[in-house]
Formats: sequence, C-alpha cells, structure tokens
Amino acid sequence: MIRNVIAEHNALGYSGTNAGGDLYLVDSIWRRNMAGIVPNTLDTELLPPQREATVRGHLIENSNSSSGAGSGTRENRSSS
Repeated sequence: MIRNVIAEHNALGYSGTNAGGDLYLVDSIWRRNMAGIVPNTLDTELLPPQREATVRGHLIENSNSSSGAGSGTRENRSSS
C-alpha cells in the first residue's frame, strides 16, 4: 500500500511499470510533476503485465510541469 504521499516537482510522480498483485495506491497528492500517475506494462521488463492495482482518491494538479526533475528547465520560484 502506498498512501498519503505528497510528490511534487518530479519527472514522474508515480511510475508503476509491471506493478501489481494486491497493490493499492490511494489518497495522495501529485503536484507539479511532469507526469502524475503512470501505471503501465512494458513487456521487455520482468513480470509483465501491470495487474491488480487499485488507484483511487488522489489529487493530481499541474501535471506536465516544466519544473519536474530531469526536465532540463527550472522555473523561478520565490517565497511569499
């Protein structure tokens, strides 16, 4: 179970390649990541396909952010 996470300013908030089998990803915040939640199957990796994953109760906002790690750009940030 992955629960009550705050993930922000990343290339991927959550990547679940081939993840599954009683996996629960619930009640979290995914903010200003380049991509929010990416459950997927990649058959060149071990244990495909992605299966039996529950994804629910999330706030996903401002995805596709250019300030995510690995994006090669940075926003100017100021505290207020």
